[in-house]
Amino acid sequence: MDGLVYSEYLALISSSKYVISCGEGLDGYFVEPFHCGSVGAAIYNNILFPDNFGRLTTLYESLEDLAVRLPGEIAAFEERPHTYDAYSHEIGQRFSISRSWEVFRNNLQRFYSGQYTFTPRSLP
Repeated sequence: MDGLVYSEYLALISSSKYVISCGEGLDGYFVEPFHCGSVGAAIYNNILFPDNFGRLTTLYESLEDLAVRLPGEIAAFEERPHTYDAYSHEIGQRFSISRSWEVFRNNLQRFYSGQYTFTPRSLP
């Protein structure tokens, strides 16, 4: 969606039950839906996702894995709404996001000065 500003993205995912994010790591597009009461799904990227992501229910090995497993995961959540709420809440709590401008500015400043908060893995 070209031209979608962040506040519009938040409004969109807040009104969505499931959000599929493709091609990124821990930049918010996977985690943010959990903070909005939705459930995010993504394809795991071992270079960009931190190790502590482990084996999450809605984190998939490949596009093919997502295509095969996601419909069943959604059906299971729909059959047991309490598991949907519990999963969304757990992941939201586990991976917090700071929306503070000061924190963002400091993180960006540290990044550009070579003070990384993570170590990217080398490409295969």
